[in-house]
Amino acid sequence: MDGQTVWQEGILPLAAGSGLGLVYFAGLWWTSQRVGRVGQPGLLLFGSFVVRAALLLGGLWIVSGGRLVPTALFMAGFVVSRRLMVARALPRESAGVPNGAAGPQGGGRRSPARKGGDGASTSGSS
Repeated sequence: MDGQTVWQEGILPLAAGSGLGLVYFAGLWWTSQRVGRVGQPGLLLFGSFVVRAALLLGGLWIVSGGRLVPTALFMAGFVVSRRLMVARALPRESAGVPNGAAGPQGGGRRSPARKGGDGASTSGSS
């Protein structure tokens, strides 16, 4: 494998996936910050999605050319950028409570199901 092949099939797709992933998720963050302050939030959400998806899919198509390995590396870069943006968006540790600590609802875990299962009233004795 020569240097140009390594660049085109490895480094470029990984870097492009990371870069476009950062743009995608930064755009999502920007949209979410403004959606409550606009007159037509649905239009903002839809327009933002269309632009972000077009950039991402266009970049994927240009960089990978439909080949498997560059596509996989592009997506790996995208996933890495997602993890970076999620880590950045999480609140920092404050007042001695670490990130991800369980809140009043127990960290989102479901409580065991009660007898009857779906909460519907049943006739007869339990």
